[in-house]
Amino acid sequence: MNFIVIILMISTLTIFLSTGNSMIFPVYPQTIENDNKGELSINQISPCSMTIETDFKLETNLNCYTDGLIVSGSGITIDLNGKTITGPGKTLEHSGIVILGNDVTIKGPGTITNFQKGVNLLNSNTIDVNSLILQNNQFGIFSIESSSGEINENNINFNNIGISAYSSNNLIFKNNLITDNQLSGITLVNTNQSLIERNNVKGSGIGLFLDQPSNHNQINDNSLMYNTVDINDANGLAINLNNNQYYQNKCMGSEPAELCFQS
Repeated sequence: MNFIVIILMISTLTIFLSTGNSMIFPVYPQTIENDNKGELSINQISPCSMTIETDFKLETNLNCYTDGLIVSGSGITIDLNGKTITGPGKTLEHSGIVILGNDVTIKGPGTITNFQKGVNLLNSNTIDVNSLILQNNQFGIFSIESSSGEINENNINFNNIGISAYSSNNLIFKNNLITDNQLSGITLVNTNQSLIERNNVKGSGIGLFLDQPSNHNQINDNSLMYNTVDINDANGLAINLNNNQYYQNKCMGSEPAELCFQS
């Protein structure tokens, strides 16, 4: 039996995960064709891990034992068209959608579930992810070394971590419903000059966590309620030391204590 150990350090927070054998889905034939609007679409479910370089509309549910879709093109739109992409398990190193290109829109409705990372932004710029359901993943959305992305109006629930950004800049998280994520709703690590606004974050271990190097972020008008800790700025670091700004956030408990507009 193989064991995979993933160690995620969020200040003093460490996650240990292990898994056994993975579920293998049957392999079916696949064809790719243009629909009546000239957009690329898929009409069978396997294999996954297709590389997408042009506008794309998903025409059927995908059951994947590797990555779902790999988006390498730029200036394109991926339409999930109400379909579901299901992975082989959230402790395996696979993603529902991997974004490698720039100026990419991922739009719903659509569901991504049972992956390590639901949507995985890798060194990408100007990404728009909207109107998706991301549930039962290790990370609903994961961003590393990316910038100018907008995460808007998504339903992100029952993941270990809802949204996580590492070494990223100028991100916007807006109008998302982020509920019942085990460890945290939103986590920023070494992520700067980003906007977190009008999100509803509840039922998580930590509603919003920012580590000490994350600075000049704006956190406005969010409802962060019924989390173990609603807002944690670098384990209680004085906010003038990392210049994060908090304005009218409805919450019940924060570290440091003065970050809640309404207690």
